[in-house]
Amino acid sequence: MKGCVRVVGFDCAEEEHRAVLLDGDGGIEKRVGVANEREQIRESIAKLMLAVGPEATLVVVVESKRSHGRIVTDVANQLGCEVWQVNTVALNHFRDLEGQPRKDDDWDAFLGARMVYLRMRGCAGVG
Repeated sequence: MKGCVRVVGFDCAEEEHRAVLLDGDGGIEKRVGVANEREQIRESIAKLMLAVGPEATLVVVVESKRSHGRIVTDVANQLGCEVWQVNTVALNHFRDLEGQPRKDDDWDAFLGARMVYLRMRGCAGVG
């Protein structure tokens, strides 16, 4: 990640994805729900790109670039975003450390984004 970077984490599911955009300090700026449909995802990511401005690179974080995260990953790549993946086990450990022992879609989207924002172990850029 280089230059002005903004990070958005996606918690991907079969019917709806939850996305959390981090502000410049790594806190929550915006939460978005989006149907698992290519055009809806494209529109949501494009709006997030506009929200962060032309000088920023939008980094999209998913738990898996396959399965439910595949369309998000494909669309983000097509729109020129960097895509990162967080390891599920690492995300679960981070959830425990942050005091959120149960699954929560917004929280998982936030934590995935935070892992990349903090450059923690368990995250990797994907092409």
